[in-house]
Amino acid sequence: MKERNAMQEVTWKLYSPLTAEFFPQEVYDDPDLMDREGPMELDGKSLAEYADEIREAVEKDSAITGDFAQYMYGRTCSVPDGKVLSLVPSVEMVEDTLTGCATVKLREPLTSEECAALKIYLIAQYADGWGEGFEQREIETVDGVLFVHFWNSEEFHIRIDRNLGSMQQETPAAAPTRAEKGKRRRSEPER
Repeated sequence: MKERNAMQEVTWKLYSPLTAEFFPQEVYDDPDLMDREGPMELDGKSLAEYADEIREAVEKDSAITGDFAQYMYGRTCSVPDGKVLSLVPSVEMVEDTLTGCATVKLREPLTSEECAALKIYLIAQYADGWGEGFEQREIETVDGVLFVHFWNSEEFHIRIDRNLGSMQQETPAAAPTRAEKGKRRRSEPER
């Protein structure tokens, strides 16, 4: 019989907006036209029709880079070691909008300070770590080529679904400062 006071794993989902640059195939195939025309900017609603291609690209990339939790302890995040069991990026439809989604498995719920630290860590991964590399990878669609951004400096926020079904709006997450970005780049190994 299990002990009654044993902690049970908790799963949260952290949702954030996606944006992308889209090049129609005829533009992408012609360097001169690509320079003249440039990309079309897409938001999560526009990206919904490409959800399968984007999901596949995220899963493929995550299979190579691994779980974000493996990089978070020590100097990079102030959440106590072992409290976050896994932190995996993906995309999910929320109503009619494709959103970034990080699924986090926790040994136990986080305090408000630990939750803030987790959000800052996730922003760093989206802005400078994993996301910086991911946004440079082509995602081919039947219509053209996408470059998807998990972080953007305009109206970025993270919403946390702590109960998997009762998502609540969180305050906007602070973007990393240039000093914080430089500190992380010097202290974290390249992935």
